[in-house]
Amino acid sequence: MLAGLMHQIGKLPILVLVENIPEFRDHPDRLAKLLEKAHRPIGKIIMTSWNVPEDLKLVPSEYGNVNYDSDIKLPATYVDVVQVAFFQSIARTQNTANNTNCDSLISFRKLGFSSETEILEIKGIPEIIKQTQSSLSL
Repeated sequence: MLAGLMHQIGKLPILVLVENIPEFRDHPDRLAKLLEKAHRPIGKIIMTSWNVPEDLKLVPSEYGNVNYDSDIKLPATYVDVVQVAFFQSIARTQNTANNTNCDSLISFRKLGFSSETEILEIKGIPEIIKQTQSSLSL
């Protein structure tokens, strides 16, 4: 869960820095381009400065890297898990990363998913969602 929460941590300082700059505040498309281009390296810097464990440190900089290879012979890493979750979450959106062939990503193969797998098709997920909603009174 921590890896998922931290994967876009680099966006926070960017948003704070540009909130009063009209070139970004008044032009959401420019802000989106800046965030997309800069959040990964900034996230890596933040994770390094916080001295997080090495296996978590790579998540912000590598989750969107379609060439990421944690070695198919090794167990899945946090980057693998977050990468699969990220590409699943944008599967039916207008996100430009949506053009990625997920079946070619090592992360999907390591975790045993295909690009056709819907998260709600995974056994037990609908029940967990219902339990969470009822516990939060949604």
